[in-house]
Amino acid sequence: NGAVYCWGNNDYYQLGDNSTAADRTVPTAVHTGTGLSGRTATKVVTSWAPRIRDGQIQYPDGTGGNCPTYPGRDCYQQATTCTMTTDGHMYCWGANRYGQLAKGYWNSTNYRTPQRITESSFSSKHVRDIAIAYHTACALTTEPDSGNRFYCWGRNNAGVAGVGDDSGCDAETPSTHSRCRPRPVVMADPGLLNKYITAIYGGVNRICAISEGVSYCSGLNTRGQLGDGTTTNRNVPTEATLMRQLSPPILY
Repeated sequence: NGAVYCWGNNDYYQLGDNSTAADRTVPTAVHTGTGLSGRTATKVVTSWAPRIRDGQIQYPDGTGGNCPTYPGRDCYQQATTCTMTTDGHMYCWGANRYGQLAKGYWNSTNYRTPQRITESSFSSKHVRDIAIAYHTACALTTEPDSGNRFYCWGRNNAGVAGVGDDSGCDAETPSTHSRCRPRPVVMADPGLLNKYITAIYGGVNRICAISEGVSYCSGLNTRGQLGDGTTTNRNVPTEATLMRQLSPPILY
């Protein structure tokens, strides 16, 4: 019926049920409030929160390392969940430490209920697909192919946002910064220039788009996970040449 249900860990309120419960073992309705009330959701995406054991991060892809620290704060490894609705709106909830909720700033608040993405440069856009990676969220809009219709925001680690750099929204930037707002993904040639994007998807540290049966990805590539035949990180969408003959309808 278009309602959203979540379950599992809720350390960062990523279940969106307006509670501080640590875990939910059964599907639990996301709070509708004045945001999702009366709207029909068509897709839900969530980011990964790596485990921390004895000060060591363990990422879902098997990598790890020391827990990064910044002056005056602890190590934050959050989870955020987003949904889109049939009327073209996008809502997110959970952690905003890296600006994942596109409020134009980062903070340590974990949001227990869905927050509509309404940043001024984005509020009038009609969203047709969404994706989320580790600390980075993205949206695909209905703008013309020749315009900016693919946006990402958040931490942008390893260039995952595809905006042409690897700078992002975090504690090393002012709390209010342009990098904490939706930024247009680079449309280049070779790349996504003038191409119709069918769908977008997120992995642990990568964002991918599918256009005309061809996959384009940006982000971490130390293990060749972007499929372009190299181990070079990419900060703009780059064709996954290894997938060229497969024409995948879905890619994670």
